[in-house]
Amino acid sequence: MKRIFLNLGIFLVFILFLLFLNFVVQQNIENLYINNYKTNFNLLSFLIKDYIEKDEKSREEKIKKIKENIISGIKNKKKIEEFVDNYFVQGIWFIKNENIKGFSLYPQFEEEILSFYKLNIKGKNASTLLKVDKITFLVSNFHLDTIDILVLSEEKGVSTIEINEIFSAILPVSEIVYFSVLDRSRNPVIFFSLFEDFLPLKGEGSYSINTPAGEIYHIEKKFSDKNFVIGYSLKKLKDFKFKTSLFLIFLILFFGFLQTFIFYEMLRFEKLKIKKDKEIEHLKEMAAISSGFSHEIKNSLNALALLSKNLEGEYKEIFEDEIERIKRIISSISILGKYEIEKKKINIKEIIKESLDFLKEETKNLKVITELKENETVCGDRNLLFIAFNNIIKNSFEANAKILKIWTQKKGNYRVINFMDDGVKVSYDKIDKIFNPFFSTKGKTGLGLYLVKKIIEIHEGKIEFIQKNEKIFKIYLKDG
Repeated sequence: MKRIFLNLGIFLVFILFLLFLNFVVQQNIENLYINNYKTNFNLLSFLIKDYIEKDEKSREEKIKKIKENIISGIKNKKKIEEFVDNYFVQGIWFIKNENIKGFSLYPQFEEEILSFYKLNIKGKNASTLLKVDKITFLVSNFHLDTIDILVLSEEKGVSTIEINEIFSAILPVSEIVYFSVLDRSRNPVIFFSLFEDFLPLKGEGSYSINTPAGEIYHIEKKFSDKNFVIGYSLKKLKDFKFKTSLFLIFLILFFGFLQTFIFYEMLRFEKLKIKKDKEIEHLKEMAAISSGFSHEIKNSLNALALLSKNLEGEYKEIFEDEIERIKRIISSISILGKYEIEKKKINIKEIIKESLDFLKEETKNLKVITELKENETVCGDRNLLFIAFNNIIKNSFEANAKILKIWTQKKGNYRVINFMDDGVKVSYDKIDKIFNPFFSTKGKTGLGLYLVKKIIEIHEGKIEFIQKNEKIFKIYLKDG
């Protein structure tokens, strides 16, 4: 039991180690991701800041010119389509409350542009560089009284093209979901987003936030007079954590199954050891008793041998043969305590006939049918196998069998000797015990079948008991 508890303790320590290792690995990977995000953000912000400042004045002039043209057009009562030209204005919308009237040369982008307007610059005087598909637009909103005038102008400045190229190179290989630059009024000056037009603002710092695009690592930082905002998807990080957790669960289940199997085997071994210890004690007692009996029987046999010398004729020969046979049997029983025996080729048919002849008086009411070939042999000790077969045959007539059938079959390197009878059946709850020492259903010593099993095992064979319509003992012995 100490070994079982020791193994259990080792297993629990191992599980705790795996959990700790998983925690450390996940924390290190998360820190690696976060540090990478921050480095990427600082580099990107530094580059974009320079490009913004290059064309800032020219964009201000452009916005001023667009506003003048729109005011002039309103005074001259131009139609909406007439506000659109090929340089300054590629789209315009007049918005009051929920009423929207407009016209654009890019109708395919209208829904996205209006969505950005509603979420970020509605009711404000603001202009933003907005990347839609592969085109960068200058989106400007002019708030006049109760009306918003939203203007779309394709931006083709040198710095804008360079910014576009930067994002085209970075976005596909990074986890960036959105990037924006805010002016002092916290209106977006540049806006790129892969998820509709969503831009959460939390204030300067770094945060993990839940958004419609999933969990985001959000960074806001001020450079000069502008705030830079970026959001990184944490999906890859979460997927990695999930996979490492699954791997951990797999390891725990695998080693848990392995440990359970080990516990089961150890418990089985402990039970078997206890059983064997008891069996050894019984056998020691039996060995001591049988040794005494053998000694006394041999003394009596020696006395009978002396008396047999006074006999004459056939009876003398039979008497002497039987005395020798009994001596051999007693000597063979002592061999069971050894690990090795002397093996020779034994003809199956001959030794079965010898056993039947020896028991002919007891088996006179038993019909024995044999289907044995002349030259079939097994490898073993003749005297021990003689004892084993005697006990199997005795088991049949003691069970009041009327018919005993004996036949052989070949299975691999083994000869299988089958003993089938129609005697009294063994209770199903007792089948597992029939080879146990001192177990008997007939009120006898309970050593017969146990002795058979031990003899067969000494011969590196095995014995099986099958009970259906009849009872069959199957003895497997190696070919001779």
